Amino acid sequence: MATNWNVTAGIGHHKNGRWYIGLLDEFFLFARAISKEEVKQIMDNDFLAVKSIDKLSITWGEIKEGR
Repeated sequence: MATNWNVTAGIGHHKNGRWYIGLLDEFFLFARAISKEEVKQIMDNDFLAVKSIDKLSITWGEIKEGR
């Protein structure tokens, strides 16, 4: 992120009072600019190495939901 903005960075609200209206599923923050090729690879492939299916937190949530 640029260091010369003189404002705080945030998600969902712009400094001029414009609020984001909608849903945000996931976002990623990189320490560098990524290339067009990297963006395409992220969009087309499994970017996250860990799958949530059958993990304890997901399973426990499903058990609690079924109550």
